[in-house]
Amino acid sequence: MKRHAIGALVLLCLFAGAASGNAQSWEDEICYPDCPGSTWGPKDFMGNPILQHQTVVLPNGCKLTVDYLTRCACNTWNDIFVHSVTPDPSDPDCAFLSSLPVGQILDIVTEEFLKGAYDIPRPCDGDIAVGECNTTWRVVKGSCWSQIGSPPSQYYYPCTQTACCLKPYEVCRDECGRKVTPFPSAPYGSCPGAQPAFPHVSGPCEPVCG
Repeated sequence: MKRHAIGALVLLCLFAGAASGNAQSWEDEICYPDCPGSTWGPKDFMGNPILQHQTVVLPNGCKLTVDYLTRCACNTWNDIFVHSVTPDPSDPDCAFLSSLPVGQILDIVTEEFLKGAYDIPRPCDGDIAVGECNTTWRVVKGSCWSQIGSPPSQYYYPCTQTACCLKPYEVCRDECGRKVTPFPSAPYGSCPGAQPAFPHVSGPCEPVCG
């Protein structure tokens, strides 16, 4: 329940601007590293992107929820925008996260997310066959993040969404499942002097574009 309460606070803050007279979609606050004509979706009746949710299980059993958006960028790339990451507050296997930098947490979570990403609708094309590899997956996330709250009821949220990094991945499939290989990130803006989204309950902003 705490996670949902905190998540509701985040969404209220995100949509606060949309309630004003000349407000634009909160999609305007999301980074577009390239392919500006390929929008993030799916959309609601107001034209706002609808956050999708996926449970990710780390190798040690820790369960997290990833809130994300997708797009088919330039009719080529299967892009995922990582909006926020929330560990299960009742899962003792997630306690180790408190000792890791946020960037390392996001890298671990992203790779496990992509290993199961074919379980969600792919923005551009279908699954790959056993023995094949695919290099069309890319992940977009804010350039710096902070921890909101304290363990075990913490979650991770960007200090900025409009400055971001784009990281391509190769995903290969064999009889045992899928393997993920990251490629170097490309930065699109930086976040010097960025402040946490919720200063009174947030840790410091940490660069995550490794």
